[in-house]
Amino acid sequence: MIYDAPDKPDRKDSSEFAAAYKRTVLVSPVGTPNQNGNALRNALASITGASQDNAYLIKIEPGGYDVGLSALDMKQWVDMEGSGEINTKITHAGAAPSGSAALHGANNAELRFLTVELAAAGTNQRAIFNHGVSPRLTQITLITKNSRESYGLYTDNSAASVLTGVTIKVESRDSTGAFIDGSPTRRT
Repeated sequence: MIYDAPDKPDRKDSSEFAAAYKRTVLVSPVGTPNQNGNALRNALASITGASQDNAYLIKIEPGGYDVGLSALDMKQWVDMEGSGEINTKITHAGAAPSGSAALHGANNAELRFLTVELAAAGTNQRAIFNHGVSPRLTQITLITKNSRESYGLYTDNSAASVLTGVTIKVESRDSTGAFIDGSPTRRT
């Protein structure tokens, strides 16, 4: 169709363009890593009504996202996708209590194409903690540093996560790369 109307300089009617995303939430860096972490947390909190028939995607642009001292809790039926392991990093930094985590997994959800870094000072912490839940983890890097006796990935209570292309870097003293339902898989 060709239109000769001056209000349609591209010669197309608006009905010919794709509709805006309906179940994809874009998170962009807005300032400091802490502000970016809050933006990510707010984007996740804004999603209500996610279900098998109404799944969502959070697309995270390149940048650093510090989630602070409380874990970012994934939601069922909400996948989180970064812009590459080098470009998108979720960080848990500061002085955190024992047993804390950067991110808690969820069933029926996937985390992909990003890095999760545990950089909090303390002991017995986790980059990702899956307590009885089984998210899919695809093409992610997990890093532990600045903490003692910590874990890149900690999975327990009969969780059965699907791991594809997961890299774990242990830079913390007396820490473990992965602990899967009762057995450490690598000690560094």
